Amino acid sequence: MEVFNIPLSNQDPAFEFSTTLDKKRFIFDYKFNTRLQLWTVNMRDRDDKDIINGIPFFSGRELLKYTAASNLLQGVIFILSANEIESDADRFDFGLEIKKLYITG
Repeated sequence: MEVFNIPLSNQDPAFEFSTTLDKKRFIFDYKFNTRLQLWTVNMRDRDDKDIINGIPFFSGRELLKYTAASNLLQGVIFILSANEIESDADRFDFGLEIKKLYITG
């Protein structure tokens, strides 16, 4: 089992980046919803087809567990808070206190 930290930024309230997991390219879009005070994530495949859309970003959550996309990867994408008290990512602790990890099977 290996653990990979998927980079997150909190410099902009919306950003996109791509990364390779299990030798497949994925595109992630992040947006901070100021009204709800939470981050959401979209995920697309290398052909720009939607995998997930608008999933709230909460700590302690396996990102693809309840989606049809769960069979796309051999491992899991997990959201983790470094601070045991704070479980949700606010605008500025995203990427600092809140980490997104890919754990291989």
